[in-house]
Amino acid sequence: MATLVLTTVGTMIGGPIGGTIGALIGQAVDGRLLAPKGLQGPRLSDLRVQTSSYGTPIPRLYGRMRVAGTVIWATDLVEHRHRQGGKGRPTTTSYSYSASFAVALSSRPVRTVGRIWAEGTIFRGAAGDFKSGCTFRLYNGDEDQAVDPLIAAAEGAGQCPAFRGIAYVVFEDMDLSPFGNRIPSLNFEVEADEGDSQALSLAGPLADVLSQTEAVATLPPIGGAVLSAQSRRAAIEPLARLAQVDRSLAGQGWLLGERADAPLLQLGQAASERGQARATRTLGDGGVMPRQIGLSVFDPLRDWQLGMQMTRVPGGLGPAETMGLPLAMEAPLAKALNARLARDAARQVRQSEWPGGFAALVAQPGAAVVTEDGVQGRVAERHIEGAGVRLTIETERSDGAGSMAADGGRVLASPDLLIGASRAWLFDLPLIDGMPSDAASRTVVAAAGEGPGWRQAAVSLAPAAAAPPEPLGSVVAMRVLGEVVMISGVGQPWLFDRAGSVTVTLLRDDMVLNNADDAAMLAGANLAVAGNEVFQFGRAEPLGERQWRLSHLLRGRWGTEDAMAEASVGRGFALLADPALLPLPALTQSGGHVLVEGQGDPQPLMLPIGRVGRSLRPLSPVHVVARWQGDGQLLLSWTRRSRAGSAWIDLIDTAMDEPTERYRVTVTPAQGDAMVRECFAASLMVDASTVANWRAVSGGESCLTVTIMQVGAVGLSPPLVAVVPL
Repeated sequence: MATLVLTTVGTMIGGPIGGTIGALIGQAVDGRLLAPKGLQGPRLSDLRVQTSSYGTPIPRLYGRMRVAGTVIWATDLVEHRHRQGGKGRPTTTSYSYSASFAVALSSRPVRTVGRIWAEGTIFRGAAGDFKSGCTFRLYNGDEDQAVDPLIAAAEGAGQCPAFRGIAYVVFEDMDLSPFGNRIPSLNFEVEADEGDSQALSLAGPLADVLSQTEAVATLPPIGGAVLSAQSRRAAIEPLARLAQVDRSLAGQGWLLGERADAPLLQLGQAASERGQARATRTLGDGGVMPRQIGLSVFDPLRDWQLGMQMTRVPGGLGPAETMGLPLAMEAPLAKALNARLARDAARQVRQSEWPGGFAALVAQPGAAVVTEDGVQGRVAERHIEGAGVRLTIETERSDGAGSMAADGGRVLASPDLLIGASRAWLFDLPLIDGMPSDAASRTVVAAAGEGPGWRQAAVSLAPAAAAPPEPLGSVVAMRVLGEVVMISGVGQPWLFDRAGSVTVTLLRDDMVLNNADDAAMLAGANLAVAGNEVFQFGRAEPLGERQWRLSHLLRGRWGTEDAMAEASVGRGFALLADPALLPLPALTQSGGHVLVEGQGDPQPLMLPIGRVGRSLRPLSPVHVVARWQGDGQLLLSWTRRSRAGSAWIDLIDTAMDEPTERYRVTVTPAQGDAMVRECFAASLMVDASTVANWRAVSGGESCLTVTIMQVGAVGLSPPLVAVVPL
């Protein structure tokens, strides 16, 4: 319509010349207004957001890329009920949810899937370890791939496709607890082609879309590409400016990139034969060119996040332009490509119009030509008109892209921390002031992982081999956990041990121990457990290879001096001030197992339950005194200790921690029968006749072995043993 109107107006005003000018202007206006709306492929934002809608094209992946994919199948959420407690504790019921679903990644085969992000955080690490529970399967997109068994079971045999030719993944029974009980938005690092991440050429993706190509080696190497399968035009259009796609000279394929060996056509003779005007060069207005051009691509060094490179256009005064390409490349290459785009923008207004005869039909788009007056370039457009052929020649060509110094910028990448295998120990602790009452009165579980990504593990109690395990909850990672490898020196529980030491090996390098002075130790600092012994240390010396030597010790703390004689080498070591200790139900007998299962464990750890209940049994008495009486009797006395009131507030006596005060005293002579008595006070009188009988049996100088144990409601205390000369 604009062509007719402007042709008529131009003829009325300027005659034939005005009509021609009006027709040209009208054609330009009609071309802008009536241009057909082209099909659009996936935008850069589409590649980062997971979708699930009918009609969404599944892109073709090349090289290594990070994509969101399209959910193509899913089940309803599955509810799981968990009950904890009982046996004297309140029962707690909690719920968790899981789901199974499939995500399509590429409409061409892929090799493997690397890392997976869920809601922007690492869900599957580079080592293939998942940070939360699920079963994962990858289908590479082969034409003969089988049907997924889970989808077949859910949809019915013969009712579901195998999605052949489509690379997709299946998540089975994925735990949704870390994601607010909903399917998270996932991103996948997909390796579609084998090779270096920066060795993929644009010739591969373009040749896969175009029917015939002549690939050349001057195309820029990239890390990956995503092409839409919606149309060839939609696939080629975003890459044509970088790859310089033109028809080849032979007319039998496409020329991808520069062609250095193309023959140079002479156009001067064809122009003179027809008597046409010489080539004219058009210099456009600088206001047409953008003042700068921005190129947005996926940067592999920034976890495949979008990176932007800006380049100033020489002489450009127009609005800035930004172009996003579904390509993966590092910042130096992106900077070089964007610099070439800026030069291309500058040369687009430097073109030559060459009207020639029909002999110029040999000059196809992309051909290298030179005119009679020395104008050299390449044919950008060829128009066949009634009077002959009109060529648009680009008189300047950009150099091939190399690399330029550029910085992709800072990225706050989600850490990919290995989970590693779980390590756990059971500790039967005494009652300790300052600790929570529930933790102080029970056997506790301490756990951590060999990898820094270990967060928690499920704990259950199996009281007997045939009994089903009872869930007890989850244990979180200890700040410090290790294993005792050596104990040197004997030490005394009542004095600072400056000669002995305890050597431990911690699980990870990020676990460290600190020193403490005497005042801090007396206030409870550096309270630790090794096996069944509670002790404190004032100096922690790193030895390398995660080993630490602990010295300046206080041994046998909180009534655990009896455990000093036990072999603690090979048993667990932990700091007791850590709130990650998980208390177990009050256990009064040995037998059974505690099961600990972390995310990285192929099977649960089985911790056997040995003698437990130390916190429920009384402490051993101390300070036994033997006094011979004038009438030959022997008076034994001792001091009671209590698990309660260790602060000794009134400075008179300790609080009673048992319903009644009762002791079992055994006096054993070197020869003869032993005497066993129970008393209800911290003293016992041995009559003179019994002493005389022991002396008579021994026949001379001898001694008595005195063993004193306090009788508690649950069991006996550790024994206090003393030797009394007879």
